[in-house]
Amino acid sequence: MPDAPLSAEEKKFVGFYKLLYTDSYRTKDGKEVFHGSRNETRAGTSYIIYTSSGHMMVHLMDREGRTKYAGAQPTPEEALKAYRSYGGYFGRFRTYENKNPS
Repeated sequence: MPDAPLSAEEKKFVGFYKLLYTDSYRTKDGKEVFHGSRNETRAGTSYIIYTSSGHMMVHLMDREGRTKYAGAQPTPEEALKAYRSYGGYFGRFRTYENKNPS
């Protein structure tokens, strides 16, 4: 993909990053939940990528519990366990350096 016109601030994001830990998350209703300490359950297997074309991708996988399937095809239980231990998203990204966060 061709490079997109990125602002100086957006260019700072371009790269491939490994998740080290999380310390909070937001629920569907917007409430922020704090772990109280560093949560490293997805550390080492989760990544976020920002590209010079203005796109981003995030891949979140649990570090523990990702076992190989017993056969060539997963059982329904194995497939569900794999599905529940992965999350991903991709799309365009923007920064709003002149906006005041609310």
